[in-house]
Formats: sequence, structure tokens, C-alpha cells
Amino acid sequence: MLGFVVRAVFDHHTAPFELISIAIPQDALPATLDPGILRLSQSAAGRELANVLAGLGALALQLPAANDALNAQILSTLSLVTQVSAEETDGIALLEAIQAHIARCHMQSELSAAPLAASFGITERKIHALFEETGQTVGARIEAARLATAQTLLETTDLQISAIAARSGFRDPSYFARVFRRKHGVSPGAWCAAQLS
Repeated sequence: MLGFVVRAVFDHHTAPFELISIAIPQDALPATLDPGILRLSQSAAGRELANVLAGLGALALQLPAANDALNAQILSTLSLVTQVSAEETDGIALLEAIQAHIARCHMQSELSAAPLAASFGITERKIHALFEETGQTVGARIEAARLATAQTLLETTDLQISAIAARSGFRDPSYFARVFRRKHGVSPGAWCAAQLS
């Protein structure tokens, strides 16, 4: 049995919005529901489910007493919410696993989208789609990790620039120098000299 339904209307600076709260006993919730991962607005399916829940909440406000059929429908919709959330969480977990792999393996010069996709059993298209949501391409993420390693090596070792490029995952020292200059505004050699002075 569901508890009370509360409606509150807020005046936001661009438009009013409405908050409908439905109190549900914990033991009535689907076992797979994890409130910490609900991000319904991040997907089209989630937004639709949020609209359905809002409509059911609004309907509950109009009824004089608890309605078992409505309660069942709300709980059924919450079960769908957990499925949408699980799919979104799976994508987030996969992206985090790929990023962790990049952090561990970026020094391998052959690391790129294709071997990453193969390692995780997904298509290159999927890996690019995952990274698109971060605002950074997979290539840019790998390059950023390599540049961070190179910067650390430049600051903490006396290795030659070509050795630092190789240890950081760059195949070509000239390419490394161009990328480094583009990011830092100076060549790797000038960076080293500045660190020593």
C-alpha cells in the first residue's frame, strides 16, 4: 500500500515546475531499485518514465482514497525505472572501466579505439559513443594521459626527450613535441629547462 502523495509547485526563474512526491514503504519497492543511480532525465526512455510517474502521482492526488490498481501501476513503473537506470549505469561503469584501462595502459603506443573496443568486446562505434558523452574523444583521452605521463617524466627524470616520448606512449618524438607544444605553449626541451631554473 502506498502512502501519501504530495504536490508542490515552485516558481523557477524561467518557468514554474512541479514536484510530486509519493511515499512508498521500503518493502514495497522493487529489490533492484537503487535511488542513488536514478537519473531519469539522461535518457529519452527515462524522461518518458518520469512523465508516466508524474501522471500517476497527479492521478493519485485526485482520488479520495488509496487505489490498489493505481498503486500496482506505480510500482510496475518503478520496476521499469530500475531497468532504465541499470542500462545507464552499465554504460557509466563500462566507460569508467575503459578510462581506468587507458590510465593503466596509455604507454602502449598501439593503444587506440580499435584495440580498446576489442579488449572490452564492444564496437568502435560504441566506444566513440561512450566518450562522446564526456565531451572528449577516446583519442584525446589517451593523448591527455600520455601528456600527463610525459610531463611527470620531464619534471622528475633526466631522460632524453625521445625516451620520454616512447615511455609515454608516443611513437614519434616529433609528434610528441608538437602535441606538447600545442598544450603547454613551449617545447618539451624548454619545459625541462624551465623546471631546472
